[in-house]
Amino acid sequence: MTESYPSPAATPSRRTTLRAAGGGTLLLGLGLAGCRSAVSGSESAEKAGAAKPRRGGTVSVAINSDFTPSLLFAQSSQSLQHRLVYNTLTRYDDELTPQPELATSWHYAKDGRSITLELRSGVTFHDGRPFTADDVIFAVKNLQNPARAAQLRATAGVITGFEKQGDHRLVLKLAHRVNNLFDLFEFMIITDRNSVEEALKGTRLNGTG
Repeated sequence: MTESYPSPAATPSRRTTLRAAGGGTLLLGLGLAGCRSAVSGSESAEKAGAAKPRRGGTVSVAINSDFTPSLLFAQSSQSLQHRLVYNTLTRYDDELTPQPELATSWHYAKDGRSITLELRSGVTFHDGRPFTADDVIFAVKNLQNPARAAQLRATAGVITGFEKQGDHRLVLKLAHRVNNLFDLFEFMIITDRNSVEEALKGTRLNGTG
């Protein structure tokens, strides 16, 4: 192993001593400024925390791409635009845990071959038609259609049967266990089955969002 050692120190010159002293003064000044900034930031945070939140107002979101109706079911980068009009069954939180949206709760069978969805009641499309289990069935079959070119068509294809238990409870039968079913629920928009072709043309968007 090779070690290197510093060369013997020479007697410091007056210029070197002054430069070091000046550097120390600069660092001290920066340190004090940093302390003052930290204290000021802490005081501002305390004041902001003490303020009560205000409800209401308007949030403006800039979207730098045009809406393309033909990509409505493609799970594209336009998902944010779609969500302004349509709801989905669930939505991931920041930790990618599914949260209720149009589905309020769900329960897997022990063998993993079916899942029961409890659907939200009291929801209507923009034209006033009530949202029911039939709309979820349509949404799944719509993505199973090869003409839709949906990225999650293979996942939708795992759903092989439907068992309605009233307007707001639906059992989805699965061909086998699938680990990305909630990706489908996240991106599968619930569109109006009576105007889906108009939606693809961009002439009528009838959703629940």
